Parts: sequence; structure tokens; C-alpha cells
Amino acid sequence: MSKCGLHNTRTHNRLTYPKSLFTVPVSLSETISSTGLSSLQGLLSQANLSSTFNNANSFTLFTPSNAALAAAANTINSTTSPAVLQKVLQNHAISNFVGYLPDLVDGASYTTLSGNILTISVKNKAYFVNGVQIISTNTITANGVAHVINGVCFPFFFFFSFLFSFPSLFRGLCCGV
Repeated sequence: MSKCGLHNTRTHNRLTYPKSLFTVPVSLSETISSTGLSSLQGLLSQANLSSTFNNANSFTLFTPSNAALAAAANTINSTTSPAVLQKVLQNHAISNFVGYLPDLVDGASYTTLSGNILTISVKNKAYFVNGVQIISTNTITANGVAHVINGVCFPFFFFFSFLFSFPSLFRGLCCGV
């Protein structure tokens, strides 16, 4: 029994609290696993980024839902190179900023780990990042916060590399053919 006389308590950093009221934040990998974001967990592993995010000082991560990643499966798949996959996933992370939803205001822009800009917008009390809706907010990790989004925020370069992979499509778009 703890000093405060509560049964079923936990002590963390010299604070005692009931286990049922508070959970100590864990690493991003553990958080993703416990929240069921298995697709993201697999991609972070494939891109060799799990330890990068687990050991980051502080960050905000916009995590695509399993459904969003399934919808993007034709674009992102097991044959995507780790370097490209890293850039796509880094485009969802803002370093040195722990942005809880009240801090994410309409029109705010942030530079991602991939060097691109993510812009927050608010429409009818719904929050969006680069036009992709935030569907679950403020999941606290040991070193930051994660928000689940219902799409994938592809880096700017990704679309150009996709177009150059299909020259006939690119020619048609540019030349009006």
C-alpha cells in the first residue's frame, strides 16, 4: 500500500496516483501498437525509422490511419525503397514541437522532418493538415504527441517522381495532348 493509503496505486517520478486514472506515456512504437495502427508500425519498421521516432527529443506526428494507408497501398507498398518511404513518413512529423490540438490553429504552418510544409486548417470545427482530416487527437507518447489522420500527406517531390515514372502521363498533363 502506498503512503497515501490508496490500494492499486503506481509511483512514477515520486508521484503516486491510482493506476486506473493515469497512464504513463510510452514510446511511439508502443503507443502505435496499443492503438492498433499496425500499418504505420510496419512502415516505420520497413523505413528503419522506429528508433528515430522513439528516441526523438520532442515531436508531433500525424499518423495515417490503417484505412488511409490501405487506400494508398498502390502508391506505398513493400517495393517502395526505404529512402522514399522515409521521406513520406518524415513528411508527417514536426520535430521540436509538441502540438496538442489547442496549439494547432487555423493557418499555422510547420516544417516537417522531410523539409516540406504542413498547414493546419479548421473548417466547421473539424481540423485538417494539408487538407487531410485529423480524426483522432492528442495521443500522448513519451516524447511527443500523435494525431491520427484519414489520409497520407505525400511530400511534394513524391508527385514529380511519380509523374516521371510515367512519361506518357506527364506529357499529356503538361502539353495538353
